[in-house]
Amino acid sequence: MSILSLVDLTKTYATSRGAPPCRALDSISLEIEEGEFVALMGPSGSGKTTTLNLIALVDRPDSGSISFEGADISALSGSPLAEFRRRKIGFVFQDSSLIDTMTLEENVALPLALDRASPDSSAARVAELAESLGIAGEMGKFPCEVSGGQRQRAAAARALACRPRLLLADEPTGALDSRSGRELMERFSSLNGAGEGAVLMVTHDPFAASWARRALFLRDGRLFAEIRRAGDRRAFFDRIMEVQSAMEGGAP
Repeated sequence: MSILSLVDLTKTYATSRGAPPCRALDSISLEIEEGEFVALMGPSGSGKTTTLNLIALVDRPDSGSISFEGADISALSGSPLAEFRRRKIGFVFQDSSLIDTMTLEENVALPLALDRASPDSSAARVAELAESLGIAGEMGKFPCEVSGGQRQRAAAARALACRPRLLLADEPTGALDSRSGRELMERFSSLNGAGEGAVLMVTHDPFAASWARRALFLRDGRLFAEIRRAGDRRAFFDRIMEVQSAMEGGAP
């Protein structure tokens, strides 16, 4: 069952000094199935982050449609838009974007408070996610007191707090060392496998992408290639590297 459908999505941005407009996305179409883990890859300027921003309705397409759970969401605004962002999607950024003056526990609980969850159910959900993400012992600390990897796990917990149907992750391992990146991907994969929703992850990193079940490649705002993981993760990593090489080498 498709949870997200983009059809002929186009987005153009104005440029300065009379230069021609920049077409960030050029009629792309894609679908994300319920419970999938999908990596979205491509060079800088290929349209990856623009795609995430359009899905989250941070920005609006020039043309095309965005459907979520079968309903067109392109025109959502006001309270329905706020509810969609709060309950249907979660967002993990490269820099975690935690609130420095709150503990990890308070950061993770914030979306639940905004959603008016009861104190008991909120505490239980926060504890469940902290345990699943391996940060139960750090929840009383402030972001500045924990490692980058622990901050990213807390950010993932916050994004998952309201049980969104789709987790959007924009370069979640970009600021992490290799060990922290691996640990975060292991947790993402485990949570996805446990039914915590579909994941659409933007990444430049073939290793991070190899944890997904499908990889989509964008180039110049168009879908360049799509591959699925059929065997082990190492074979999928090798295939990702092959497609990246072909894309960077200018293959059609």
